[in-house]
Amino acid sequence: MDLIWCGFNAAHGLATGMGLSDFRHLDHRNQRFEIYSHLDASSPTNTSLTPESCLMSARAIESLSSRITTLIVVIILVFLSLAGRLYYLQVYKSSHYLTLSDKNRIQTTPIKPERGRILDRNGTVIAHNQPRYHAAFDRRKNKNFSKALSTIQTILNLTEEEIADIEKQVETVPKYIPLELKRNLSWQELSTLEINSFDIPGLEILQSEERVYPYGESLSHVLGYVAKPNQEDLNNNILLSVPGVVVGKNGLEKYYNEDLSGEFGTLMTENNARGQKIRTLSKEQAVAGEDITLTIDLPLQNHIYELLKPHKSAAAIVMDIKTGEILALVSIPGYDPNLFTKGISSRQWQSLLKAENNPLTNKTISGLYSPGSLIKTFIAYALLSEPKVGPNFTLGCDGKYPVGSHTFHCWKKIGHGQTNLLKALMQSCDIFFYKTTQLLGIDKLITTLSQFKMGQKTGIDLEHEKAGLLPSPQWKKQRYSQRWWPGDTINLSIGQGALLTTPLQWVYGIAKIANGGQELQPHLRKGAGEYFAPPSKKDPHLTYIQKALDHTVNSPGGTGHHAKLDIPDFHVAGKTSTSQVRRITMKERQQGIRSVAETPWHLRDNAIFTGYAPAQNPRYALTLIVEHGGWGGRTTGPLVKNIFQYIYTHLYKKNA
Repeated sequence: MDLIWCGFNAAHGLATGMGLSDFRHLDHRNQRFEIYSHLDASSPTNTSLTPESCLMSARAIESLSSRITTLIVVIILVFLSLAGRLYYLQVYKSSHYLTLSDKNRIQTTPIKPERGRILDRNGTVIAHNQPRYHAAFDRRKNKNFSKALSTIQTILNLTEEEIADIEKQVETVPKYIPLELKRNLSWQELSTLEINSFDIPGLEILQSEERVYPYGESLSHVLGYVAKPNQEDLNNNILLSVPGVVVGKNGLEKYYNEDLSGEFGTLMTENNARGQKIRTLSKEQAVAGEDITLTIDLPLQNHIYELLKPHKSAAAIVMDIKTGEILALVSIPGYDPNLFTKGISSRQWQSLLKAENNPLTNKTISGLYSPGSLIKTFIAYALLSEPKVGPNFTLGCDGKYPVGSHTFHCWKKIGHGQTNLLKALMQSCDIFFYKTTQLLGIDKLITTLSQFKMGQKTGIDLEHEKAGLLPSPQWKKQRYSQRWWPGDTINLSIGQGALLTTPLQWVYGIAKIANGGQELQPHLRKGAGEYFAPPSKKDPHLTYIQKALDHTVNSPGGTGHHAKLDIPDFHVAGKTSTSQVRRITMKERQQGIRSVAETPWHLRDNAIFTGYAPAQNPRYALTLIVEHGGWGGRTTGPLVKNIFQYIYTHLYKKNA
């Protein structure tokens, strides 16, 4: 009541113009105020109020009012802050949080395309896919991958190498792409994973394909192989980390990898909190890779492979001289490309790498050899155009040719006697070419050899083709700071010295001789080669060389008589070659070694034949090398005869 009363008096005082200072002056009048409670008359409360007590009560009211005001302001500010934050989250940032929500609820997964098949020219499938199952893990469905991996490791018996690969994927592969745990699951692994998959969220079993090469080694250097992408591949395209994806690593699989690979599709699904699919929102199908048809004739390819297989190292090419289509391309030994799709072991890989006969090298395009005497075929074209030589030029061969302090020898110790160009080609007279190339000069010689692509890439649609080396005075000066000597030209005239070429260059050159000078683009994919029109008129120099090559095989005394085929309308024409790998040293002669055949295999001469058939109307060009096979005509002749016999029976007669 005191507070009320003081409040009344204070209010009254204020209403009558009395301020707080006036209350202070009341005490000087010595007045007392007595109030009695009218609420309970029987027990009156006698309360005495002084101006000082009223002043204190007024201050309390003023303090309480200030606190209430502050509290109201704070409450208003809190509500405004909450309202502002709510607006920021629900309106201004709504699209951002909707996106985050969708990322948890909506998942996008790449769909792997099926790799295209490869077929031979007759439509036989020579590379295809078969279904296989892979184990994968989707980290979006299980945040505790480490714990899951521990369980999966036990189930699949993963090796340390496989675990290391998975851990590397964790660091490099985006979460929207499942991690690849293991490829090509066995049926036991598949069934065990199926049983445990419900207890391991994120574990997935994906159906994919495994590349299959039904003809194995025979086509290994044509097709190459596929394997898991390496880090360089992934840097170029992260989608290649999708489980089951393979990329071409060699041969046509690598050269045409983009065409064979196809295009990835996309699957968008809505999922629940456990990562389980509720429904499919959209699906963009993957585009399968193209099927590729080759120019290869599979029966011919297999026939040549089996024919050459007994030799430790060999190579052969058959080409259509009118179109540049490669009908067969064989390199011995081959390898099984299926090893790489299943995952080649370290032991198997090291065995291939260390083998003396280089099974991983495609000798038809990457083997570099001195061509030996077959180079005379192309040099003859330059000699026929040289006024100092020409078709009627004759010289004597006594088996030796002294130049300065050195004497160069012919392969035939007693010599060939009087010899013209036709005889020199037919019997492969070294002395004739020693002398005539001195008259021709090195510049004209190099120009002509370049026209037949010696020391140049042909541009075939295969990986790892090598150019080789066509030496010249400029090259020697730059490489060795030495001048070009007459002896260098002499070595070049018989395909020795620094000259390095490939079997593909030989078959290109002989095809150009046989077709009258028409340019060619060797190719393996049907329709991939550029077409060149034949020359408008015959070249008499090429006609002359064709005649000489016919005599080399079909006339007495020709070095290629072992390749002679007794079919009237299908004569073989060509040039043999014995390419020297090394000379017998004086020390070896003292040890009684007189022949290269008595030296270790890798030191023996290479046996080579390059030719075409039918000689009367050329259609098929062939080059063949037996590495360290010794005498060219004796070793390669029977093989060439066998191949052309097969071509005549299975191709020529059918297409005639």
